[in-house]
Amino acid sequence: MSDSNEFFDKEELDAIIERFKLSVEKNEPEYFESEELIAVSNYFLEQNNLPLAKKAIDLANEIYTDNEEVLILKISYNVASSNLNEAEKIAYDYIGTHPDTVDVRLILSSVLKSSGKFDEALDILKEAKNIDPDSPAVFTAFGLLYQAFGHYEKSNSYLKKALSINSDDISVFNVIITNYQISDKIEEGIEYLKGFIEENPFNKHAWCSLAFAYTFIDESEKAIEAYDYALAIDPSYTNALFAKGNTYYVDGDYENASKCFIETVNDPEYESLSYYFLGDINLRDNKTGLAADYFQKSIEKRPIQFQAYIGLTICLQMMGLFNDALRIIEDAERNHPKRSEIHHIKGTVLMDLERYNDAVKTLRQAVRLESDNEDVWLDLSEATYYESGINEALKILDEAEEMFDEENAMIVYRKAAFLFEEGKNQKAVSQLLRGLSIDAEMYTSIYSFNQDLEKNEIIQEIVTMFLNQ
Repeated sequence: MSDSNEFFDKEELDAIIERFKLSVEKNEPEYFESEELIAVSNYFLEQNNLPLAKKAIDLANEIYTDNEEVLILKISYNVASSNLNEAEKIAYDYIGTHPDTVDVRLILSSVLKSSGKFDEALDILKEAKNIDPDSPAVFTAFGLLYQAFGHYEKSNSYLKKALSINSDDISVFNVIITNYQISDKIEEGIEYLKGFIEENPFNKHAWCSLAFAYTFIDESEKAIEAYDYALAIDPSYTNALFAKGNTYYVDGDYENASKCFIETVNDPEYESLSYYFLGDINLRDNKTGLAADYFQKSIEKRPIQFQAYIGLTICLQMMGLFNDALRIIEDAERNHPKRSEIHHIKGTVLMDLERYNDAVKTLRQAVRLESDNEDVWLDLSEATYYESGINEALKILDEAEEMFDEENAMIVYRKAAFLFEEGKNQKAVSQLLRGLSIDAEMYTSIYSFNQDLEKNEIIQEIVTMFLNQ
């Protein structure tokens, strides 16, 4: 199946999308070419905007009843909506009336794979192979099927057949290397790629995949060198350029990482992530305003990029713009209601606004989604401390301790901080000693609740005595 978006550049696609949205909003039917509706449907599926995706697909199906690409979009929509049975039924019905179709069989095998039906998926792929014995897409589908069920060697045998027919698919290279990595045979995978490159020295995808393989074994210098070979073959190869930037980023070389990401911000595939990384790098360098601008651009390019919302919220918090921060993180919450990180950061913003009752409710939601995150428990206990007092805050910390398999020094030190703050020194010393016995080096975390506790002579005396014994 062709990518219908290839018919339109970004400006053309944006105009088609706006025209479609307007027709839906006004409930005024308008004519669209099949390629336009397919592109619009793909866009909304990628954005996880299922209601608008369904409207576009339904309209396409109504006008272009027997279009195979529209049918595949219907299947994709049902998969995205977790209606696997319906997706399977649509595909089987179409195959019944169009027995020579390969593309629908490939989609159906993917649906069956998602349903755990290995044998049925395998049979469907065998049918596709009988129809088109030399299709690299069919060999790739076999490889992905075997990978999903843990048959990594068998998976690679099919993926290598796909590459022997079409070596221009970077994703196939990457799946091969992932199989080697999962099988703990990454060195074998590197040797395979080296051999492939000897026979195909100008294959940029092979060089890029070799670099990717080197990152698995923390050989960042060799990875950078391989990416440079790929870029020497094709200087505009953004896959390699972005991955090179990510390698620098992981290594902490933010200056070189920034240079790469700045060059990839104009690629639609990478623009949102590139802006996000640029925001993160500048935030690390305390360039809060510039970081905020980059995070905002990341959101504009891809509104479902929740990490950028969090980054922008943190910037606004650091600038003291708490109401703006709340507005941004609530936008993220609407799109990602089950992300604990979003509820967590929203809770801290509410604490900045001294809305402790709301903060407690929000942080409790974060705890429900991620009960083993000590930072969420600490913030929940702090919000509770200001809302309901020390006794309720200590109950939160008792509840937190039950969630951890081992004693948690941060939780214990927070108990000590609350008790010292209230002047309950005897109980506070008991908790401080307990924390020191768990992890003495972390005792300074007691000051994260209130930096004035650094002046507390009792704490200094107890810590000194413990460390010198």
